[in-house]
Amino acid sequence: MTTQSLTRHAFFKNAHIARNPFRTFHRDDGFLLTMSPAAGVDYLNNNFPQYLQMSREELCQEHIASALAQVFLEFSGTGTRSWYRKTVEWFLVYLITEVAVTPHNIRQGYSVPSLMDAYDAIVHELKERRYDPWQRNETIHLVRAYLICLDELTVLEGIFTKKLDFLRRLRQDCDVFPELQDSNMPDNPPDNEAGEKPLERIAFAEHMMEASSSQCRQLGADLRESLNTLFQLRSIEQNELAIMADTQNKAIFVFTAVTICVSPVVLLHVILRHESGRGEIEDRSGLLEDMWQYIVPVAPMHHLRALSGDEDAQTMFI
Repeated sequence: MTTQSLTRHAFFKNAHIARNPFRTFHRDDGFLLTMSPAAGVDYLNNNFPQYLQMSREELCQEHIASALAQVFLEFSGTGTRSWYRKTVEWFLVYLITEVAVTPHNIRQGYSVPSLMDAYDAIVHELKERRYDPWQRNETIHLVRAYLICLDELTVLEGIFTKKLDFLRRLRQDCDVFPELQDSNMPDNPPDNEAGEKPLERIAFAEHMMEASSSQCRQLGADLRESLNTLFQLRSIEQNELAIMADTQNKAIFVFTAVTICVSPVVLLHVILRHESGRGEIEDRSGLLEDMWQYIVPVAPMHHLRALSGDEDAQTMFI
């Protein structure tokens, strides 16, 4: 499985996002509901790393981690006594809204970061890395991390948008089906007035999806702007490096020119000095040593001055 940006967060290490296999198909005459076993953790809490090691069958029995297991546990004890209306439509609205808002961290008092809060921390970490000193190939890895995170946020925003659209259409269905209406009609009184109404459940789910979608959209826009800033910073750094490289190339050119121009003159001077001093050359063992005594002090001096930015040294022999 491809590494996801979510795994950069310490709490979600080794975790992966997958589309929920829970599916609903709307029809004119009602709802056709199909389900497959839950594929992951629905409720985020401190035991999340432990849940990642559990099998799919074990998760379906863990009500603290699975929405389906929680619904089964809740109604296996109370039955239909807590239902606003004892109808299949009310149960479907309850089940759909419970699954639609997962995964979330509200069951145990927000004891751990939510999914979008984790992405918020990841985006902040990626933005901080823009100011790291330039290193070879580091920009490539950083841009790749940006793009992976952007792809994930884009997919999540699409999922949140689809869920929100479905919930809004579900709200419209409440005006069509008498079983889903809240009004106390004489011919259709509620079975439990203290029970949770369908519109209340839908409003709760809509609020969750609107908040997640808005935060996801904001993080995506922030990350795109940060990526553009990264490109600008790296472009400026590359220009500075190019200027430094050009300066060094000029200094090397100056050093080469000085060496080429000085070496023949020094060599000729040393030879003439030896010949004029002795009349004839009897021993030239010290010739090379004498020659370098003249070359070494001259050329490196101009080379060092050129590297330090001395324009006179850079242009002296050009």
